[in-house]
Amino acid sequence: MKLKYILITLLALLVITPAYADKHKKCDREKWRKDMREFKLRFLAQEMELRDDQQKQFITLYTQMTEEKEALMKRTCQAVEKIEKLDSPTEADYKAGSEALLRAREQEVAIDRKYDENFRTFLSAKQIFKMKEAERKFRDKLNEMRHKSCLLYTSDAAD
Repeated sequence: MKLKYILITLLALLVITPAYADKHKKCDREKWRKDMREFKLRFLAQEMELRDDQQKQFITLYTQMTEEKEALMKRTCQAVEKIEKLDSPTEADYKAGSEALLRAREQEVAIDRKYDENFRTFLSAKQIFKMKEAERKFRDKLNEMRHKSCLLYTSDAAD
């Protein structure tokens, strides 16, 4: 009888643990994204040499821009995923997907232009230029870190 309870408990743990871990991975991922956004904002503000009176406006506006771009990216990814999930996508499906990707790039440029105009109301041209350079630096550094972690992961797996 005890063995039956032990087996049921063990089985329950085996079923519950992955679900619990997945839930916490998602939470950890969200926390990581939040921390990364905050770090990026501090990094940009430092690189742009923002004054204290500019920082709050910048953070508010940059956050709005980021959210708009993320919403666009989410819609674009959903459109691409629909095509990838099709058993036999047609030429028309691929054409529609390609058009969606082009529209998304155009819309991203439109978002950048719109927010650049808003940034110009309280930032200098030099600061806006530095923002774009800092965004590139930040992106490059993240890619470099991701590449290094992939290399570490694959070398660990090989050992």
